This record gives sequence, structure tokens and C-alpha cells, in this order.
Amino acid sequence: MRTQQLVAILAAITLTACGGGGGDGSGPSGFCNGSFSGSQLVVDDSACPNCEISNSNNTIDDNGNTFMTVTFPPSGGQMRLRADRRDGSAFPQSSSPGSLMLYPSGNFGQSGTQTQLYMGDQPAGAGNQTTTVGSPPGAGTETYYPAIPTSDFDAIEVLFSITGNAEPETVLFFETCGDG
Repeated sequence: MRTQQLVAILAAITLTACGGGGGDGSGPSGFCNGSFSGSQLVVDDSACPNCEISNSNNTIDDNGNTFMTVTFPPSGGQMRLRADRRDGSAFPQSSSPGSLMLYPSGNFGQSGTQTQLYMGDQPAGAGNQTTTVGSPPGAGTETYYPAIPTSDFDAIEVLFSITGNAEPETVLFFETCGDG
């Protein structure tokens, strides 16, 4: 039944570009105005060793039709994803960076997303945290979780978690955007 629900949700998704982007208008590619495509990607599951992860590179492929799946085991866990440009370029402070994700609806002990921006290894934003008891805001639909830059940045780090779940729960992570 859960698989049928997931398929129905995916079939009903109509994605918009991160931060209201639109990219280059070429359909699925050009998803973000400012993409982390080609960036160095680190996915850290040390706080969730029993999580099942697939297609992590889809979070930086600038394609709104692809996604990484993370299935949290019963009792949950936390994942960390970081995308670094590391090519000498940076997104401007005037950007609207963030991550497009889909959390399941549920009565969790805690769930949420925390986003931080960096220039090199130095914080470049006020960060943004959306944590709640029960379902996170936007659960059951694709939701853009923004970050607030305080200076130019070249990296985004997203911590996301679910705890207190009685059965496995899957989060879909579509894209990280610099939207510059």
C-alpha cells in the first residue's frame, strides 16, 4: 500500500524551479537558476547507519524529475548532504538558495531540515531550520526549504531527519539550488 501511495504522489508532482527559477527553459534540465551541478557532493549517513540511500547525485543534477531517496529505518535518523562548487565561482548574496524535498506525512517524534551556507569553510548565511514534532511543514508535497545568505557562498549543507517513526519512512530529495 505504501508503494502505491508513493507512486501516486510521484505521479501527481508538478515541480517548479527552486526559488521560482526556471533555468534555461529546456524542460527537465535547467531546473535551478543557479545549479550545484558538477559540484563535489558529500552524503554523510554516520547518524543513520541503517538508512537506505539511492541516487544521491540526483540532488545536484539540475533535473527536477530526478531525486535521491533516503529511507529512514524505524526510530529514524539524520542525514547530512553538502554540495561544494570548489571551482572558484560563488553564488551572490542576493540569491535564493535552498533545497527541494518531499517529506512523508506522519506523526513523528521530530522531523525537519536545517540548511547552512558556506564560502569555503566559513559560514555565509544565517542558516535556516525547520524542525517540528509530527510532520514537517509541507509534508506530503514537494517543498522548497530556503537558506538566507549573508554573503556570497559556494557551498550548501542540508541536515534532514525523521525520528520516532514506527516503520520505515522515505524522504525524496530533488535538488539543491544556489539560485543566483
